[in-house]
Amino acid sequence: MSKAFKISRIVLTVLLVVFIFWDMKGEKISSADFETVHTKVLTAAELPDTMQNADNRMVKRFYGLNANDFEHCVLYSPASNMDAHEMLLIQLKSVDQGAAVEAAIRERLATQKNSFDGYGAEQTKLLNDCVLKVQGNYVLFLVCENAAKAGSAFADAL
Repeated sequence: MSKAFKISRIVLTVLLVVFIFWDMKGEKISSADFETVHTKVLTAAELPDTMQNADNRMVKRFYGLNANDFEHCVLYSPASNMDAHEMLLIQLKSVDQGAAVEAAIRERLATQKNSFDGYGAEQTKLLNDCVLKVQGNYVLFLVCENAAKAGSAFADAL
């Protein structure tokens, strides 16, 4: 074998290994059933009784997102705007939607923190301890006392 051929083989092998690792690093698509994930997160979150299942208009109002753009979307919001509790669970149609959804959630979180800053110490603590997870084709945003526990249930359900 010629020296050029050996070098070409080495280069191609290295490129193949890099490509495999790069591909494995990509977002994993979960085949988990949305209702199963929803139930597990909701059970672990133990949301207050004052929470209500909000409609698509509230998703648009809170996040500027169109719920119909996603495979599934559920929002639980408080009955009062004096309460920061909130849960948004989305199954994306494409992982490409994840960054835009995350940005919308971060904007909502900043707005909520600003709203409660200075007078709502308990609500501010909930907001600071929130869970925001984007895992493959699922997104969870949760503001509640059991956010970490529910975040773990979310990861386990996927």
